[in-house]
Amino acid sequence: MLDKEIVVIVNFVEKIQKIILITGIATCTLFGPITHAQERQGLLLNASLLTQHDNNVLRNVEPFADSSVTISPDLKYFTYMGKHILALDYQGEYAAYKDYSELNYNNHDIALFAHFDHSLKIDSEFKVSYQDKIEEPGTNNSVSSLINEFNQTEKKQAYAKFYYGTRESIGQLVFGLDHREYRYSNNFQDYRDVDRNALTGTFFYRIAPKTRLLFQASVADYDYIIKSQFPDQSSKEAFYLVWC
Repeated sequence: MLDKEIVVIVNFVEKIQKIILITGIATCTLFGPITHAQERQGLLLNASLLTQHDNNVLRNVEPFADSSVTISPDLKYFTYMGKHILALDYQGEYAAYKDYSELNYNNHDIALFAHFDHSLKIDSEFKVSYQDKIEEPGTNNSVSSLINEFNQTEKKQAYAKFYYGTRESIGQLVFGLDHREYRYSNNFQDYRDVDRNALTGTFFYRIAPKTRLLFQASVADYDYIIKSQFPDQSSKEAFYLVWC
């Protein structure tokens, strides 16, 4: 738990970040809906510094406290190539602890994105990303009472989306393919290693100038990489959604 002094620091950092956003030094996320992509081209750099104290760093039954300093660089590159869009996004997090240096970590999150405008009705999007980062203690149901370091994770993702029609069309079809790989490299967490493949189809139907109905169906296959005595949790998932 953060004490009152740290809450003040966090609030101050959040205020500074809001000021940065207002002045235009920071930028919106590149990989949200393409209609909200930023228009400013080129390389954008940003960084933040956070100091905090935590009374139970690993969320264990027997807690120990420590203070840390975290530097978070943020690099974005965005450009147009004719009607097409290319983007690069890197977010890092470098943390150093005062008393328990073995908890020091470096997080890396890098993504490449491309949007192609093929014709008046046909678009496509592609993204590949790689994450090498720690897993925050207490954010999952895995056993954490015996660990003495953060869970280290590696996540890879590649997706493709194909659009027929535009947001202004009476009807728009969107098909998506998504592949993800999750790997855990310490604390005996490798039983959670899994590959996920998903296929999603979405249909938008305009019922008013500013209102569209959404019909979506998605199927996903979870393939767990068995490396222990735990039972195979591999499964298939189907998801259906209607929204207005």
